[in-house]
Amino acid sequence: MKQWHEPQLVAYEFTPRGASTNAMLIHFGLVTRLEEWAYRMEARTAFIYPSQLKKLVTGRGDAEKEEVRDVMRKRWKIPKLTSLDESDAVAVLTWALRKA
Repeated sequence: MKQWHEPQLVAYEFTPRGASTNAMLIHFGLVTRLEEWAYRMEARTAFIYPSQLKKLVTGRGDAEKEEVRDVMRKRWKIPKLTSLDESDAVAVLTWALRKA
């Protein structure tokens, strides 16, 4: 039987610019719901900008997503990363664990 634990920290990548108006509205709507859920769970929230995440992984804030994935595969020794979204998620998790 799985046991549920209340989250202490909810971390996410915040992308406020560079997208279409509709994409930004969807993003802000999702962030609002995420923040609301975290509040109800009495969890802290923290976000990181994409450029900060890229700099954490590659040392450069303007790195391409493929470079982030490749660095994580080689330097961070996570060879099974396949999608760019997966590598972003693992990078956010790594950042959050360091922050917690």
